[in-house]
Amino acid sequence: MTVDSGPETLHRRIFGVEQHHIDPIPASERHGKPRSLFFVWFFAANLVIGTIITGALAVLVGNDLFWAVVSIVVGNLVGAVFMAFHSAQGPRLGVPQLIQSRGQFGFYGAILPVILGIILYVGFFAAGVIPAAQGLSTVFHGLSLNVSIIILSIPSLILAILGYDLIHQWQRAGTFAFLAGFIILTVALFVHGGLDWAPGNFAGGPFLLSVSIIAVFQISYAPYVSDYSRYLREDIGISAPFWATFIGTNLSALWLMLVACMVTAIYPKLGTVAGINAVIGGAAGVIVLLTVAFGIIGVNAIQRDLARCPGCRHLRGLDTAGDRRGRELHDQLRELSPAAPLPVHTLDSHQLDGLLLRQKGLVRHRCLL
Repeated sequence: MTVDSGPETLHRRIFGVEQHHIDPIPASERHGKPRSLFFVWFFAANLVIGTIITGALAVLVGNDLFWAVVSIVVGNLVGAVFMAFHSAQGPRLGVPQLIQSRGQFGFYGAILPVILGIILYVGFFAAGVIPAAQGLSTVFHGLSLNVSIIILSIPSLILAILGYDLIHQWQRAGTFAFLAGFIILTVALFVHGGLDWAPGNFAGGPFLLSVSIIAVFQISYAPYVSDYSRYLREDIGISAPFWATFIGTNLSALWLMLVACMVTAIYPKLGTVAGINAVIGGAAGVIVLLTVAFGIIGVNAIQRDLARCPGCRHLRGLDTAGDRRGRELHDQLRELSPAAPLPVHTLDSHQLDGLLLRQKGLVRHRCLL
């Protein structure tokens, strides 16, 4: 089935309020290319202050520079495998990642991952926006930290409300717009010098701790990574979305984490923002700090996009057989099993949802209903 991609439709998709939340994406609205995932996870997820802070931990937990670098490489490569495979599920199932957890936990049991996911999102948001706001306040000395947090949070909220397509467009544009700042920082770091690359004594505890922290950093994207691939065509396959996500998230995470551990090795007693400011100052330093500050907008928009969760429908009171989502599920079930005697007219929307996932082979008999 072809998708209307004319100028009016494209404008409506990008700037209209997100219409699909926890419901499966119908075939008529599937669009996009797997390469768009590269920009989402190269820019939005990792070219931000949170990645820099995580990379600094590789040194702070007790590794020298050499073993910190090794732990960063190992942790990212291992963790990104799980994250990228979750991304590949999006086009196949067409539902948000936490909806897919019903296959393991059941309809009501999936509320537990939702609660844990919300805690994760809030933690991600705070860990990113506070140091980013510190960078903004460093550039504009009269700006308080609270005001800086508000300035960086409002665009994230707007992006989250408008949803999938605008987030993809923001990441694509932002990749090129903010890339310059991190290139300047990288060049300034090597010009600064003062790094000892000689491998010291290997300490198993700090090394394994660092590998675990870095791997969890990548794996922690799993609760929502397929939310940003689920509009792709179902027949797109596994390989393309996997590699676009895996390469994108690794390139950016490895880059910024390595830069961060080098900054920390030079200035171990300074904070992250202060260390960056010590490495590079003047106009170039302003560009870097603004990059650190405004780069958080995209990733925090992803954290705020919480409407697509298994428990939200209970809270909103939309669990009725007559809603639009129920009708869409009904149609999809008929497409999957046109000759099967499915009692779809007697089921409410959450039962239809469970039956749809079961028909797609996600879960075994009686797992969801």
